[in-house]
Amino acid sequence: MFPEGAYRAPSGAANLGEDLEAGALREALEETGLEIEIDRFILHIHARFTCGPMVENWRSLVFTAMQTDGELQHRDMEEIRETKWVTLEELQGPIREKLLATGMGLFAYRVALHDASVEEILKLRPL
Repeated sequence: MFPEGAYRAPSGAANLGEDLEAGALREALEETGLEIEIDRFILHIHARFTCGPMVENWRSLVFTAMQTDGELQHRDMEEIRETKWVTLEELQGPIREKLLATGMGLFAYRVALHDASVEEILKLRPL
């Protein structure tokens, strides 16, 4: 589904009955093969998506994390095609442009989420 050479930060949803931290740890392991420790909560976004008469209220919660164990290799072979470390410059440059070039709302939302996350990260850790 993602254009060739385009990536996104690991993401996902907590399962029913699973707390947010446990969901984030599980999703990170599934999508990256890495065990992580949550560092800090940086962003909470409310979005409302519409498609004709259908409306979906959405929340995105963003955390920073530190790798504690594991090798970079996704375990979710259905949703994830490739796992790769990228720099903030790549995320905000060529990857951003590839996502926006699709013209798809899903990718525009991902770009907006990446942009807001990078802005918050740079407040904490200026380059």
